[in-house]
Amino acid sequence: MTDTESPQVLERVVPPWISAGILQQGYYHLGGAVARAVDVAGLLPGELLDTWALHYDGSPFVDHPDHVDVLRFPVHPLMQLTTPAPTADRPWPTYPMGFLFGETVAPVWNLERTRVPVGAELWRCTADGEALLATFAGPAMGWQGASGYFPPIHFVGARAKWRDLDVPAELSRDRNSVELTVVGSSGPDGFEQVRPDVWRREVPRSEVEQFFELVLACTYRDLPCRILQHTAQQSRLLLLTDDSDDARRVGAEEADIGVFEVTAPTADLADVGGTTREMAAAS
Repeated sequence: MTDTESPQVLERVVPPWISAGILQQGYYHLGGAVARAVDVAGLLPGELLDTWALHYDGSPFVDHPDHVDVLRFPVHPLMQLTTPAPTADRPWPTYPMGFLFGETVAPVWNLERTRVPVGAELWRCTADGEALLATFAGPAMGWQGASGYFPPIHFVGARAKWRDLDVPAELSRDRNSVELTVVGSSGPDGFEQVRPDVWRREVPRSEVEQFFELVLACTYRDLPCRILQHTAQQSRLLLLTDDSDDARRVGAEEADIGVFEVTAPTADLADVGGTTREMAAAS
């Protein structure tokens, strides 16, 4: 369980559809505005929305909510956190000063899309306290406490090269080992089946040749995008712009607050290329 008092634990408010996606479908993407959990601890639902300035026109939150759901998660070595930059006016908050609102001085960062790390928790905050709804146990096991599961088939989150494999992976909580995940009808030697068509094996981090995250980019109808999922026929794209006019032009939908995704014909993608973020090898 995460330690809310640790400065290495971050938190973000999640809209209702993401909370439902976690609990019902095993949704494991993470990104957007985040703050240190210790800086926003103990706030009531209405205070959380005030602090995050989520009472804007078109907000998915009601004015006087009986609960607000938040994700709390440890900082991961591959996470990309940046200070918010001034941008054009948007209906939703963009935090151009680099801080949340409210009485507490709370720095805020933008987290680039990634997979939730091991130990991430979904909490429900009410006027009477907090309740833990689900805990992420890794890409093979998914969310414990949720009814749904989604296998790690997106180009999102850490991967590892081990022997002749290049597969989705995640660090253990103590970061001394790496869990490897294989999705398929059968698993390699030494892997245990933990779900239908899902296999896992934990290996010492020192045996892993490379622990990294692959970020695939492209342009689609002249818009910069990140490729989240890809087949020969179609690709799921994250728009790297928060301009709702651009999103409407390409038929994108709001996947998170001020974040848009679209499914596009793979043949229509241009300038496809990738970068690799790598974690230093274990000594």
